[in-house]
Amino acid sequence: MLTGLARNAFSAPSGVRPSLARQAALHVAFFLAYVLLFRISYIFQISDLRSTPWNPEAGLAVVSGIVLGWSSLPVIFLASLASKLTNPSILTLGWEIVAAVSNALIFAGSAAAMRKFLPSLQTTTTASIVLFIIYAAIVTLASAISRLVIAALALNISPVYLINYTMTLSVGNVVGVLTIVPLFFVASPVRGWIRYFAGFTLFHWISTLAILLTSFIVFGLQDTDKFKFFYLVFLPVLVFAIRDGFMGAAFSILLSDTAMIAILLWRVSEPSIATELQVLMISLSATGLVLGATISERRRISLELEESHARLRDSQAALLQASRLSLASEMAAALAHEINQPLSSIRSFIRAARRKLDKGRVKHAELKSDIDAAVKEVDVAASLIRETRKFLERGDVTKEKLNLRQLLLTCSDLIGPELGASRISWDLRLPEKLPQVMGNAMQIQQVVLNLVRNAKESILEGRGKARNIKLDVSLDSRPGYVEIAVTDSGAGILPEVKAMLFKPLKSSKDNGLGLGLSLSNTIISSHGGDIWYDESVSSGARFAFTLPLSAGLEQAK
Repeated sequence: MLTGLARNAFSAPSGVRPSLARQAALHVAFFLAYVLLFRISYIFQISDLRSTPWNPEAGLAVVSGIVLGWSSLPVIFLASLASKLTNPSILTLGWEIVAAVSNALIFAGSAAAMRKFLPSLQTTTTASIVLFIIYAAIVTLASAISRLVIAALALNISPVYLINYTMTLSVGNVVGVLTIVPLFFVASPVRGWIRYFAGFTLFHWISTLAILLTSFIVFGLQDTDKFKFFYLVFLPVLVFAIRDGFMGAAFSILLSDTAMIAILLWRVSEPSIATELQVLMISLSATGLVLGATISERRRISLELEESHARLRDSQAALLQASRLSLASEMAAALAHEINQPLSSIRSFIRAARRKLDKGRVKHAELKSDIDAAVKEVDVAASLIRETRKFLERGDVTKEKLNLRQLLLTCSDLIGPELGASRISWDLRLPEKLPQVMGNAMQIQQVVLNLVRNAKESILEGRGKARNIKLDVSLDSRPGYVEIAVTDSGAGILPEVKAMLFKPLKSSKDNGLGLGLSLSNTIISSHGGDIWYDESVSSGARFAFTLPLSAGLEQAK
């Protein structure tokens, strides 16, 4: 909430109670700042009632209520009373005390009571700034009505005579609140603004100069009376808001408002222009704050969305890795059996070569043949290990042009031993020439292996006589895409299971997690393809998916 970051700038760290000396220093600082701001803003006197076009001390009173809570009331009361007594006043001491009490209760008291409901500093949004502007209008209107009643009673004047004065005072307070309070809408205001100014670039200095220059043109030249070029001041303020978000808006609004008042003071302008000036200052402040909040909100949402996507990608990668490890654990026994065969062959060839050497009757052609056969078996074992290790690597998820035929052959090498151990025939039907596809090899392998393993489990659960799995590829199902299908002779898919096939955490298996098909659906969708269950088969099950062909490479390699 609004109090959170403001307190970070002045109070002790979270969970640590500020010392009495620190609290006292804060109270004294707010008292002196209030008196100083009151004196600086005391420029215009509207008739004999002495109202100013902007009242930054009102904004400081709100900030004190946010930072100090209810203990700000005596500080603002004393500061308000001291400010009135040290400047010409039309009220007696007693009525000034009443006015000071009212001022402290309305500004500091409302902020202390509502600081949990005021806009959040860390997540400033367009809606929260609009609500803050409404709050500023309500609290300043309450202050003006209170001042109207006090002045009418103290001076024995009809309230009708004081309406103009009341409106001028109320609008001046709105300007002060909208100018001062947003300066605390940053994390740790002191350090936050120091970092902001330390990061000033040539762009910032040019924009700052533009604010000062346009303010001088609009308010400093005799030929530009009645603020007919006031819209020029909007331009650098909007530039700051668009460039730096809410902090840029808050800084540029303070700078432009201060420049307006300073130049008008230098020109010794007539009090009659105060009301028009107030309206212009409010429109500038409200526009800059809302735009700055909108820019900051969109940047924050964009950053959060990017972080969310990054977390999602990490989660999907971790899930994919877990799925591969689960698949690898079940492939391990079959793989070990498959590797044992070339190892046994290697041993046999080497022993045969050794016997021939021991007998002394060496035929170089036979010896060379044995060695070549042993090396070939080594290559077979190494290939199995290499492809399995590549499959288990996490890798990245970038998409590239892939040799589809080679990718499917690799999948066959990985899953073949497992199917052989289960006495399931494996029929891989690939055209001699296949076009390249765009995708991620690791993820596409995962989809193929998931579908084949599901087919294997369906066959084992069905306990039928037919035990075969077929993978075929087609280029005729959809222009610009290749279709890959896995068909099995298992028990098929039950009607009640079809509706939840691709939903996560839904499985027809007793020990299944329901992640295989869901993960496969996510992968194929991210590749721009589709995956589905083909209900046209009369027995068993057929799952198919499509992948986009590599652009401009639809001719076969």
